[in-house]
Amino acid sequence: MSPLFDHPASFVKLFVALGPMAGHEEKKQLKSAVLLMSEELTSQQALAVLGVMEEMESRNPYLIKKIASILHKHLDNYKPGELLKITQALTFLRFQSKELFVKLRELLLRCLKVSIVPSEISIVVYAISMLPSPHLDELDICRIEAVLPQCNLTVLNRFAMSVLRWIQHDHKCLNSITGKQLKLLQKLDHYGHQRLQQSNNLNLLWEELKSLKGDWFPETLLEETAVTLQRLMDEINYMNVTGVASFISRTNYLDTLLLDRIASVVIQQIEKIHPFAILGIILPFSILNYDPPQRDEFFGTCIQHLNSYFDIGGMNGAQQQIHKMLTEVVGGINCVRASVLTPYYHIVGFECILDKRKKPLPYGSHNITLGKLPEMHWESNTQVVGSRLPPGAERIALEFLDSRAFCRNIPHIKGKSAMKKRHLEILGYRVIQIPHFEWNSMALSTKAARMDYLRERVFGEERS
Repeated sequence: MSPLFDHPASFVKLFVALGPMAGHEEKKQLKSAVLLMSEELTSQQALAVLGVMEEMESRNPYLIKKIASILHKHLDNYKPGELLKITQALTFLRFQSKELFVKLRELLLRCLKVSIVPSEISIVVYAISMLPSPHLDELDICRIEAVLPQCNLTVLNRFAMSVLRWIQHDHKCLNSITGKQLKLLQKLDHYGHQRLQQSNNLNLLWEELKSLKGDWFPETLLEETAVTLQRLMDEINYMNVTGVASFISRTNYLDTLLLDRIASVVIQQIEKIHPFAILGIILPFSILNYDPPQRDEFFGTCIQHLNSYFDIGGMNGAQQQIHKMLTEVVGGINCVRASVLTPYYHIVGFECILDKRKKPLPYGSHNITLGKLPEMHWESNTQVVGSRLPPGAERIALEFLDSRAFCRNIPHIKGKSAMKKRHLEILGYRVIQIPHFEWNSMALSTKAARMDYLRERVFGEERS
């Protein structure tokens, strides 16, 4: 670490990256090093160090005091958002300095008087509310009231959190609450309801809802938000369903109409939803102890989607190539299943279904029985082949055979793979086996050649 002592910029980057995750001894060394080079830090470097100290929950009084003194020297150069970060961090670190906080208040009030942007005004007001003297005069409150009609829910929520902090401060120090604070809070409630009632786009509304925190929103606007989401729930789709589900989980608000809509969207659009999003989607159903009407289909679809991801994640390079190209050949990922469990307990590498015209059938079609046999359940770790197909359709099993499936001295298939093929044919499969020496041959060295090979094997006559 010593070579970095001569390069504060490089060391600050190291401190920012390692500080939050370092062990106890490493944190001590990092803090000592910052203390030694503190005089060389620029305003932005000092701000970055302060942010990491907050994240590390540093309680080193010498380091906190030193960084605070550097920040004090540069206070005039910081923007409103940076002044808020400084106020939050110093408050969290329990730093006390009347001189610094007086200077902070002066700068914030100066910003408040000249700012015309609602979001910037809310940031300034929020920072002032965290100071030892959080009050604003009548003129400043009038400036806040003047911009309320222009505010989105994020800005209104920030104003409300500031007002609630003023009320809490007054009640603690003066044992009273002033009428101007309650009047401002009532106006915030009014404009919050108005904003929700005027919302006509779910995605834009979610951008405002996703970062809300504090007590004002759930206590004042939650009912109206639920009504608005119900009004816009036809816009719930695979792109925003996770956000709506996370909102329900976060607020603990049981809305069966929204949850039923979420379940319906997941069932219909599961192939477009990333497996990593499944936890967030099913979480509100678990937290709120609610089962949608299509419970088995909903949870079964989620489990199958996760299993498909795990199956693909366990494939070797050649199997992943085949899976990707096969989905292109047959028309999409919803026309292919990986690692399918058969009644003989053989695992089929890839499965697809062709109708009597050799057209791939998508899984999830009402004509195909999927996911389980009558005596087997979706809780199993693999997908289970159903038994019914449309008239004239055929089920295809495609297997990649690596070197372990062949004799060492000649390319002669071994008994286990031959027996598996016979069993699958008894079950009604048309079995396609792809030897590794064919797939990796010079003849199939390009993607186009491999795609043609798969098309011939799937849609043409089966090779012997």
